[in-house]
Amino acid sequence: MKNNKIKTEIYKALFITLTLTFATNLWAQTAEEFPSLNEFYAQHTEEQGEELLLSATGSEVKDLSRTNLVKLYQDSIIGNYYVEKIYDYYNNANKLSAKREYFAYSLDKQIDLNIVPPTLYFKDPASDNNFIVRQLYISKAHSVEGKKAAKNYNLSGTPLPIFDQLIGATDRKFNNFLIAQDGTVIAIDHESLFLDGYISNTEKFINEDDIKAFFYNKSIWEKFMSTNWDEWTEINLSHEEKSIKEAFIANINKLKVKTAEIMNHSSYEDFFSSADNIRKNAIELKKQIFFSEDDKENIIPKTIKPRAPLPPPLLEKKCKILPPLPPHVDNKCELPPPLPPRLKKL
Repeated sequence: MKNNKIKTEIYKALFITLTLTFATNLWAQTAEEFPSLNEFYAQHTEEQGEELLLSATGSEVKDLSRTNLVKLYQDSIIGNYYVEKIYDYYNNANKLSAKREYFAYSLDKQIDLNIVPPTLYFKDPASDNNFIVRQLYISKAHSVEGKKAAKNYNLSGTPLPIFDQLIGATDRKFNNFLIAQDGTVIAIDHESLFLDGYISNTEKFINEDDIKAFFYNKSIWEKFMSTNWDEWTEINLSHEEKSIKEAFIANINKLKVKTAEIMNHSSYEDFFSSADNIRKNAIELKKQIFFSEDDKENIIPKTIKPRAPLPPPLLEKKCKILPPLPPHVDNKCELPPPLPPRLKKL
């Protein structure tokens, strides 16, 4: 009788082990198959992406900065890649830089632009003065700088020129955006926003094709127009000075007016038909420059170092979610708002 119980327990343990191994391998395979943010969002919501980041524990794959401050990790359970950036400046800019990274993602999320990967930030468990930004990484995307194709490419035909004018990102160099396999752009590195000249510069939203590339489908325009930007700005730019918040809203209104003028010159349908053509042409150009038939993988180096999970107290903090986007509520651990429970199927 005793032997039968032992056998039963052994079989149970073996079954659980095999099940977990299968699930882990399945997730790891799936996570590595996403060639772009569009593919990721075709199967996940933004909230699910945030949940993946919040619960991620993995191994270090590569130091991306050569300064030990920006590292690539692979989650040990699901297999997806993510980047952690540590802000440890000897001043008060750490928190502000981390919040600006999260703000860029919040704006992208609000209108479903799909160019900024899911992003979270929190206080560094090792230091009260430091902050960490964690962001999803698309492993099959290329750096323009890494491909040495900068002389053959610019950002025309992508949403980035208008996006950067809205947020004051004037330092968009070739090492802070990526090209995905489907030819779309992925915007990264948003700690330096609202730089000098953001308030005074009036030379914005001039290029008609750039505006069309930003509103590349009707749903983006509809969400842009339906958002209460005064309320949204108070929630999501609470960390910025009043003059910056006012300038941001002024830019939103200016973009509305300029876009409406373009639509009035032709028609609503013609605007989006032209926008679609501009986007498709830009995508095809980027695919030709950055991806060949034999160039379908961005090879990730072998993992080299385990990454410890965040301590439980840091993950247990709860914050209230307010519409239209979760505000960042200051608390001891400086976490973004809580995310919905992980779904059984992503």
